Amino acid sequence: RIRFSPRKSVNPVPIALAAVGIIIATSRFTSVFNDTFFGFFDSGLEQDIFARYNIFVILITTVIIPAFFEELVFRGLILTNLLPGGRTYAIVVSGIIFGAVHGNVSQILFATLAGIVLGWVYVETGSLWCGIFVHFINNLISVCEGAIISALPYGTAMKYVYIIEITVLLIGAIS
Repeated sequence: RIRFSPRKSVNPVPIALAAVGIIIATSRFTSVFNDTFFGFFDSGLEQDIFARYNIFVILITTVIIPAFFEELVFRGLILTNLLPGGRTYAIVVSGIIFGAVHGNVSQILFATLAGIVLGWVYVETGSLWCGIFVHFINNLISVCEGAIISALPYGTAMKYVYIIEITVLLIGAIS
């Protein structure tokens, strides 16, 4: 049974904020890891979408819809059905499936780790809404960073990106 409302004994806010911080740190780590060991790099194609599509279309198709439906499928259906095998098993396996389904080789490690964190959020809070919120914030930060990188010279853009990421990490650490 998929749970949408949090357990009464758990405050989901610090868990959600900590999860966003962990996911942003994971994103930066996997980006550096992929660049260093596998030669993956950002081709700029992601930023090119800002020149071709309306920002509202981008927000709906890459922030809102994936946050809701991916959480519903991967945490609500898959993780929930794996829970009889144990919490750790369910969280890790659903995270691995989440990473594998993303299909982009350069995203598999990040998506797997993010899926594990999102699974932990769902199991800890008992709420799918909390995971949807975390997923939404992660996707929103990604779109905002892409827009900044596409609009400004790279060096300047990266200063703003690092400010955003450090701020999110600090909020997560405090939580």
